[in-house]
Amino acid sequence: MSAGNRKDADPQGRIAGSMGEVEVVCPNCKTRLLADAATGVVLREDRKKEPARSFEKILEEDRARREASDELFGKALASERDQKDLLQRKFEKALEKAAAEPDTKPRNPFDMD
Repeated sequence: MSAGNRKDADPQGRIAGSMGEVEVVCPNCKTRLLADAATGVVLREDRKKEPARSFEKILEEDRARREASDELFGKALASERDQKDLLQRKFEKALEKAAAEPDTKPRNPFDMD
């Protein structure tokens, strides 16, 4: 089997040379790795470089992230206040119900025979 046939048979990696090197491309980040086929040691790594962003673009992204987190915090804080008020009302209703019902001693299960 020649190196060309092995290249076609393995879509993830290919034999780079007669020295038993395998080249693999990451499907997520498109990084190319050249590894020794016998030992699995990475011999070379070629990462794709991200395009440089302007300082203004970075500041705008940071400002948007802060605004989003402030909005989420405000919603969570309002939810906690609403929850506190709801629990207070439920507690007051339970107190009113307990005050309206006569105090009776619960029946002893052993006395039911």
